[in-house]
Parts: sequence; structure tokens; C-alpha cells
Amino acid sequence: MTIDVSYLEVASRSRDWDQQAVDLRAAGGQVDGVGGATAAFTPAVRGAVSTFCTAWTRHVEELAAGAEERADGMRDAIRDYLESDEATTFLFDPAAMVLRGALEERR
Repeated sequence: MTIDVSYLEVASRSRDWDQQAVDLRAAGGQVDGVGGATAAFTPAVRGAVSTFCTAWTRHVEELAAGAEERADGMRDAIRDYLESDEATTFLFDPAAMVLRGALEERR
């Protein structure tokens, strides 16, 4: 049984996961910013707003960390492919050069 993998597609999806982590952290920062400005809320809800914002920010950070882990795992797969004996014959292959460029994390 053979499984074909498009490593260029893997590289593209790893960048998508990187962007997902960036977007999640930005959203978490916005929610955290609301939690830091509880004076805008009535005293009756300030505590609940603060608790919600803290919990939501923590949750979003966990999601962002998971997205980073997925991106890193995909880059590891590309690295393994490029370092394998089979891939050494593709040293100057344009696709392999693109994949090498995809090994750099961009966040």
C-alpha cells in the first residue's frame, strides 16, 4: 500500500496553522483587554466579566499552542522527508528547495 503525500501542500497547511495561532492569540488579547477594562461594566457584572475574560483568554492560548504544535509537526514531517535517503536525489529539485524554505517558522 502506498500513500502519496504532497509535501508542498503540507508546507502550505503548516503556514495556515501558524496563522491560526497568530489569529487566536490576537483574539485572546482583545478579550483579555476587555477583562482589564472592567470599570466600563456595572459593579454587578464586573467579577463575571473578569472571570470570563480570564478563562476565555486561557482557552484561546491553549488552542493557539495546539495550532503551533500542528504546524511544528508538519514541518518535522517535511524535514524528515528532506533528510531521508530517498530525498537526497532531489538536492537541486525546485520543489525540494521550496520545502526547505518552508522549514522556517513564520509567526
